[in-house]
Amino acid sequence: MNERITELRKTLSLSMEEFGKKLGVTRSSISNIESGRRGLTDQMILSICREYNVSEDWLRFGSGSMFLLEPKNEIENLVRKYNLNQMEYIFLEHYLNLDDSDRESIFNFITDVLADFNESSTALSGPAKIFKSEQLPYAAFKEAPAIGNDQYSDIPDTPEELERKFPPLENREEKKGGLG
Repeated sequence: MNERITELRKTLSLSMEEFGKKLGVTRSSISNIESGRRGLTDQMILSICREYNVSEDWLRFGSGSMFLLEPKNEIENLVRKYNLNQMEYIFLEHYLNLDDSDRESIFNFITDVLADFNESSTALSGPAKIFKSEQLPYAAFKEAPAIGNDQYSDIPDTPEELERKFPPLENREEKKGGLG
């Protein structure tokens, strides 16, 4: 296995120092591994495979090709690097496949929402405020009604309260002709 480390490093055209730096070890550690004075731990094998896209079978046993097949695209690289789930992968793929103007529109939308949220000191504690907007010319409201506002206190909350407050008319004999 030690000779495969040397072969890999030379294939990548890296010095022992450069090769070890990406793995978090010194030049002398790589020298000891390549010379056989020091064995490879499982953690080091996994680090080499991850950092240099090397086949674990090749590194451990010399079978197969040295490098793993390249991902089809950069999105797959991100999925592997950050261990994304399927929903995150689909979201990222759809977002990155949008044209520049659509991505800019989404970015501007999110920025505007966050700016409005940050400007409101009562965003989470007070009643909602509805602002007049050029995009919504009919939204000229000052403030949404707060819970317990006296303006709506006389409106019954349940059908039972409605019947108590406004009892149904008693069934009277029907008159012929007319409305009632």
